[in-house]
Amino acid sequence: MSTPDPYIALALQTTCDAVNADQTTEAARVRMAAAMARIRNQVIGSKRFIGQDVRLVVLPEYFLTGFPPRRLDRLARRDRGRLRRCGARPSGLRSAPKSRSTPFLD
Repeated sequence: MSTPDPYIALALQTTCDAVNADQTTEAARVRMAAAMARIRNQVIGSKRFIGQDVRLVVLPEYFLTGFPPRRLDRLARRDRGRLRRCGARPSGLRSAPKSRSTPFLD
């Protein structure tokens, strides 16, 4: 049994540009292609800084699409319920509009 070659892993923190608001599939594809180009440049820059031994790059879970809106609504409702139970309410937090959207911070 041979010993595997050592390598470096990179956990890349990058912007997740959500496609949720795009009206067409083509608009979402354009946004995702731009994200791929941006991430490609970030990986190239990271390899120049860290070294060419970087062979594994870990990206955020929803790096191409953004967080699903329904999941955000569920999390927001859960957090609002927790705030009400403990009697706290951050001053900047307001309710989400009736559409499937996320809460906004002032």
